[in-house]
Amino acid sequence: VKKRDNVKMVFIGSGGASFYLENETRKLHLEDKILFTGFVNWENLALYYSIGDIFVTTSLSEMHSMTALEALISHLPIVCRKDESFTDTVFHGKNGYLADTDEEMDDFILDLIDHDEKRKAFAEESYKISKNFSIKMHGLRTLEFYKAVLKRYPWPMTDKDLQKAVESVKID
Repeated sequence: VKKRDNVKMVFIGSGGASFYLENETRKLHLEDKILFTGFVNWENLALYYSIGDIFVTTSLSEMHSMTALEALISHLPIVCRKDESFTDTVFHGKNGYLADTDEEMDDFILDLIDHDEKRKAFAEESYKISKNFSIKMHGLRTLEFYKAVLKRYPWPMTDKDLQKAVESVKID
């Protein structure tokens, strides 16, 4: 937000660092550039995603980020820290960026701010990727998983065989 006049940041929700971040924002006199919503009812989350241009998360403790899935379906490019939890939602240089450091994150965010067409292309790609997580896809993948298990029964399946069965289901 200090590097670009046309940028605002919105922190949605609350967490352990909220109090610290809000205090730092006041100390730096950035209240007009950095906004904190506090707790948001899940029914209203889509409204908050709809006002954004880029979704950013620095979390390294996600199991499988629901917020990343919400960003995908909301047509948002994603900038996040390189973490195993994002391997099936963020594809570096395709729908977002995976950063190793905070400095890299800054550079990637600025790249998307400065390149409108790239940001829009990444956003569309995010939406395409979101289709991998629909109810229909989940059901079809679960069905293929069980078919593979039954086909091999009573012999055990390898993780690789099960992954192959699940990945055999493609987007329509």
